[in-house]
Amino acid sequence: LLRKYSKEGHLVSNARRALFKSQCNCAYWHGVFGGLYLPHLRRAVWKNLIEAEDEIGKKAKLSPIIKIDLDADMREEIRLSTNKLSIWVAPHRGGVIEEITFYPAKLNLVDTLSRREESYHDMLLRAEQSPTSKKHPTIYHNISAKEKGLTQRIIYDWYIRRFAHEHFIERNINASEFEKLQYNELGDFVDGEFKLVAERHSKNYAMLILRRDGNILKESSRLPVEMIKVIEIADNTLSIAYEMEGDCEPTKVTFALETHFALHSSGSERIKVKFPENSPKEYTAGRHLTIPNVNEFEIKDELYRFTIRAKTPSDRLFMFPIKTISKSEGGFERLYQETAFVHVNDFVLSRGKKINIIFEWKFESI
Repeated sequence: LLRKYSKEGHLVSNARRALFKSQCNCAYWHGVFGGLYLPHLRRAVWKNLIEAEDEIGKKAKLSPIIKIDLDADMREEIRLSTNKLSIWVAPHRGGVIEEITFYPAKLNLVDTLSRREESYHDMLLRAEQSPTSKKHPTIYHNISAKEKGLTQRIIYDWYIRRFAHEHFIERNINASEFEKLQYNELGDFVDGEFKLVAERHSKNYAMLILRRDGNILKESSRLPVEMIKVIEIADNTLSIAYEMEGDCEPTKVTFALETHFALHSSGSERIKVKFPENSPKEYTAGRHLTIPNVNEFEIKDELYRFTIRAKTPSDRLFMFPIKTISKSEGGFERLYQETAFVHVNDFVLSRGKKINIIFEWKFESI
């Protein structure tokens, strides 16, 4: 964007300065002091990238829909934007939303990190398995960990965690099993390719229609399923509408929409999660919860001064924090990266019957 609009004569010196600030190397690699794994470092980089993007948007008349190969993988990502929001969608990677920028807060709320294997995890495992004593120390006796039982918490994700993954799972899977990936993925939608069917935009509005003809595994048979995914932003609101139809006899399935929000802390009392229809209680972002019959919830961040009001029809909702295990000069530790909100619904797919579900998130300053 900077190269394009510099050539067209727009004054983007402030954008260039913000871009240079975002190139501080600390958050782009691991590093002995934490690097990439430290969310506050990534957040600072994103803040400057967002300021650069916002500056360009003010000086140039950007289209509400822009297609760019953002990560040089020879496939285009799609940017949708309004005055308050911008999102990046990757149709070829499950049609997921890879970035949600709320300009008033200068935040990317999908600044997520997946749980990946690191070479030093093996060192931690060996230390736990190697008995040691002061008289007969092993090479692992100097390994320090900030909490016990870290090896039991080593989990590796098989997909890149972003926003709006479509899972089909067994009906009896609980939140703990989902968090620990102790379930069978029955569908091929999580990282499967969606086709761009249509796009529309007007002032302060943009919309994509994506489609995937996928399959669900059911009792050793593959059931063809057509999924239409409509992603829409209007002013400060993001919505995703689904239409699903199975080419099969009536079949019970469990659909789980997985979303993530990268909040600034898992334990801070300045972040409050509420389910007003279900309970007057307020929760921190690090809680593990299963709540039945959720139609709406709210996230309030008093530090960055914004709220997210969600309308998410769910037979049950799983909420849990995603934490990585990394090593720095202080030893091994778990670090909070994001909070997962998984919206689980049971329904029957059948030939000639369409299932429609709409989810909505409204972002506001406070």
